[in-house]
Amino acid sequence: MTTVLLRDEFEGQPFEITAEYDQPPENSTFFVGVAKSGSTLLHMIVEDLCDALDERICNISDTCFRAGIPERKLPPSIVPGVTANNKANYYGFRNIGKLMTCPSFREDPKILLVRDPRDALTSLYFSMQKSHSLPKSGRTAEIISEQREKASSMDIDEFVCSGNGDFILFTLNEIASVLWLPNLHVSRYEDIIFKKKEWIQNFCEFAKKPLDDALLDRILEKHDIVPNGEDSSRHIRQVAPGNYLKHLSASSVQYIENKCEKAMTVFGYLDNKTTETRAEL
Repeated sequence: MTTVLLRDEFEGQPFEITAEYDQPPENSTFFVGVAKSGSTLLHMIVEDLCDALDERICNISDTCFRAGIPERKLPPSIVPGVTANNKANYYGFRNIGKLMTCPSFREDPKILLVRDPRDALTSLYFSMQKSHSLPKSGRTAEIISEQREKASSMDIDEFVCSGNGDFILFTLNEIASVLWLPNLHVSRYEDIIFKKKEWIQNFCEFAKKPLDDALLDRILEKHDIVPNGEDSSRHIRQVAPGNYLKHLSASSVQYIENKCEKAMTVFGYLDNKTTETRAEL
């Protein structure tokens, strides 16, 4: 069953925020996957989980994406409006910017997925060239079209060092600054991509979602996909950590590490020795 939570307009264009399934959860849960960090995988698993549990689910971000509304420009009627007045499993988010204005996000369970930004920006480059979808219209469509044009006309190092992936670096630094929030669970892509069973069990336990062996097996059968090699034309291009070593120059790596030092240190992508050496340069 589909329930309309909000009807509104953005820049003169009407849109609806809807929820699927009838049963509201005891508390809202928020699922955030940083762009190019396994976010699509996380969100598809959440869909299948809530479908099986018949728990209300609401994808604010992708709804707004299709309407051409950038996630960081969500109007107050949506966030905190919708999330404050409706208990649901909220997913699809690629950043936490507007969510920090939402009391339920600050208090209720939050599942976050991050990735080594060097790999994330490598993935972004190839995605923008070939596989990233476009909304039909709106500012989001314009932004992605601009990035696709740049990715097609630049090599990967020029693309990275021109700042085209800085929004991912900003989001990671932003997350690293809010780890003090209660009820927050962070997973690293590198730790879960080959251990999806343990990852799903862990975040379901954290979010108090019932998960029996039969449901877990069904989810794994559908989503435990590991490509044999690298295929830049597919959304799942490749999954092995460290792919940036094959594609990025030393200058691009340094650019990312300079811009994202805080998050990379907090999440264990830069050790203290590396940070001290770079500080001396």
